[in-house]
Amino acid sequence: MNVVEKRLSSMLRRLAPLAAKVSRQRLQEIVNDAFGLDWVEPSPPKAFKYQAQNGLVLNVRPELRGSNYYWFVNKQIGDAKHHIYLAPAGKLEKVLLENAAKQITG
Repeated sequence: MNVVEKRLSSMLRRLAPLAAKVSRQRLQEIVNDAFGLDWVEPSPPKAFKYQAQNGLVLNVRPELRGSNYYWFVNKQIGDAKHHIYLAPAGKLEKVLLENAAKQITG
């Protein structure tokens, strides 16, 4: 277990009393924000908004194709509509979201 994981584990134990009031996923998000840890993919897949470093807000949503979910970005700027494939569910990373924002803004 590395230093960050130890700190994360310690913080989660101290925040345990909040667990009754907040979902485990939300608690994990709070801890990740506090430690500046990387973005975490929602599980199970559900639509969300992501603000990229360039300020662009992306509408990210899962689509069911066959029996699997895949992540897509939908964004309209002026008359241009963008529908960008990101990754299969379980493989979405922050860098993919940032790349999609760059692709849309040019």
